[in-house]
Amino acid sequence: PLVPVNEQAIDNEWKVFPNPASDVIHISGPDKAWVSLHDLSGRTVVAPAATESIQTSGLAKGVYLLKIETATGVEFRRIILSR
Repeated sequence: PLVPVNEQAIDNEWKVFPNPASDVIHISGPDKAWVSLHDLSGRTVVAPAATESIQTSGLAKGVYLLKIETATGVEFRRIILSR
């Protein structure tokens, strides 16, 4: 199950861009992280991976949640996919 979106970042140095996105989302931060993308019903649409980018070209436009997991915590970011 997804937890509520945390507006307080686990680390203020995490950057997620572009947002809105069309084909790819880039994630950068100070630590290693596992990232995954979820639709608003909680389904995982991009499986967790230790990566710095997520391909979104095959996904429908709309609002998604990007989950960033590090050794120090978990953070969710709202992502808008547009075409």
